[in-house]
Parts: sequence; structure tokens; C-alpha cells
Amino acid sequence: MMKKFGTILLIFLMVMALAALPLVAGCAEEVPTEQEEEEEEEEEEEEEEEEEMVLPELISLGTLGPPTVNYYVAVSQAVTIEKYTGMKVIVEPAVGRIGVELMIAKEIELAMMDAYVPWNAYRGLEAFEDLGPQPELRQIMTGHWLGFGICTSKDSGITSVPDLEGKRVYTTWPAAPALEVWARAVLGAYGLTFDDLDARTYTSPAVPGPDLIEGKIDAWFGNVMTLGRMEEIDTAVGAYIIPLREPAVLEAVREAMSYAAPVIVRAGFPGAAVDTLTVGIPQCFYTRADVSDDVIYTITKTLIERYDELEDMAPQLDEWTLPNATKSAVMPFHPGAIKYYKERGVWTTELEEQQSRFLEEVQ
Repeated sequence: MMKKFGTILLIFLMVMALAALPLVAGCAEEVPTEQEEEEEEEEEEEEEEEEEMVLPELISLGTLGPPTVNYYVAVSQAVTIEKYTGMKVIVEPAVGRIGVELMIAKEIELAMMDAYVPWNAYRGLEAFEDLGPQPELRQIMTGHWLGFGICTSKDSGITSVPDLEGKRVYTTWPAAPALEVWARAVLGAYGLTFDDLDARTYTSPAVPGPDLIEGKIDAWFGNVMTLGRMEEIDTAVGAYIIPLREPAVLEAVREAMSYAAPVIVRAGFPGAAVDTLTVGIPQCFYTRADVSDDVIYTITKTLIERYDELEDMAPQLDEWTLPNATKSAVMPFHPGAIKYYKERGVWTTELEEQQSRFLEEVQ
């Protein structure tokens, strides 16, 4: 009897041991590796940092007003920032110098302008000389490129820059001082000045298109990559973008604005029957050094990581990418932006050296 009981007990213990094996194995498989433990710790640290962040309920972003490309880009960004961070962004018309003055007065926290504005405002040059250097300004990222160019109608007889001599041409828009600098540089590459043209000033980006269609002007200088405006001209009188192929043009513009670069208007765009070369300047998203690192880090992270969503809101937003963000810098980057770029592995030794040069340039 005892022997039989012992056999039964042995069988029972063996069955229980076998049943426990999967549990033991499962426990063994769930033991995290050293790398997994480090990753888990990093995730926990990031979550703690996010929980500790104190973000304002409201911030302001200054840029050009409607119907400019910048305005629609800014509105799209504002919607995205509010959606994913809870910060409401008010987009305010704040052109050129006005935007800088509002930034200095701490009435806006963010601004998006062509590179001419922050470059010269930071250093107290040209249109900002009377304000003096503004060492507190900081770049967040570089976005889309402003495709400055010269547009005329197909039947105007104007096919090159020298053909503009004596013609009625809109050359300047006071809200965008970069345009005048660009126009003078382009004309200078051909030995021309404003005095060689019937040069005129327009008061709104909505003016050149209708005036060209109505025959009030022969051509205009400005952003030739605004689709709606170019479609309107092309439908009415046939748009033609004058190509700027000569190397001397790029050299002249870069001498005036070192951050300028070639821009190609692709074939099929209104005014471009073939790929058409012009010279553009980047749009800069900037702020002040005293705006909190948490705010700028969060905004930078949101705009970069929600790129797929943003690019469907406005055509130019497809250029607001991580690879472009640190290109063509015009002043020091904000620490909050730098933190994000370091996390993504794009903050290089060259950028660190550039940062030091910019900081030393303006004390």
C-alpha cells in the first residue's frame, strides 16, 4: 500500500513539475536585457520630463498677412501645434520690421519671416540699423524657400532681364525689404538699375496679378511660386517667368544675401513651360532666447514629427522637414530646438561651431 502511494505521489509531483515548466520558461523570457532596461529608463525619464513641462495656454506667431504663402503656412502650423500640445497659437500680421519690434517688445513669441529679416535684425544692419543688434533673437528652424522671380505675360515681348529696360515694373513691396535688395542685385548683374526702368512700388501682394492682367504694368518682381496668383495670371494672359540662368545673377544676389540659393520652378507650374531657374531665400522660424526651452522644444518636435499631416495643409509645408530644419541658419539656434536636434542626431560639430560663431558675432 505504501509503495503504491509512493508511486502515485511521485507521478503527481512529476506532473506538477512539467506543468510549471512553461511558467518558468515564460518568466525566463520576460527578463529584460540590459539594452531593454536602458531604453525603458530613457522612456520613463522622457515621460517624467513631459509631465514636468509647463506650457503656456496662449502664444503669438507673427508673419505676413493674407493672402501670402507665409500666412497660410503659419495658420497650418498654429492648428497643428494647438492640436498636439494644447497651446493656442494666435497668428498675427507682423510684416518685416513690425515683427521684429513686436518680438523685442515681447508681444509675440514666434515669428516666420524671410531670412533677410532675422539676419539683419540680429546684427542691427540695413533696415534695422537704428534698432541696433538684437542678441536675444534665436532661430528655431528653416522652412520653405521663397521663390523670388520676375513674371510677365507671354505676349509682352519680354523674355529676359535686359528687356525690362524702360518698362513699367513693380520692383518693390515695402513690407518685404528683401525684395528690393534682391531686385537691385538681379538688375545689377545685367548692368541695370531702377532708374533704367519705370520702377514702381506695390502695396499688397494681391496687386501685381490683376494689374498685369489689366495692362497697367508690364512685369513684376516677387514670389512667383504662389500657385493661386500664378494660375490667375496664366488663365487670363498667359504667365511667363523670366529665367535667371546666368551665374552672375546668383553671385550678385549671394553677395547681397549670403543665404540665397538657386530655386527651380518645375515645368508645368504656371509660367514655366520648362524647368525655370531663379534665385530664392529661405523662410526662418525664430523666437527669443528668453522663451522657455520647453516651449521651443515642444513646438520643434511637433512640427517635425507631424510633417506628414502638415504637408497636406499647404504645398510649401512639404519643405519643413528635419533635413532642412538646420540648413541656411542666419543666427544662433534656441536651446530648446538644439535639444531636439541632438535627440534626433542631426546636431553636428559643424552646427556647434556655427553656433559659437553666431554668438560671438553679436554680444
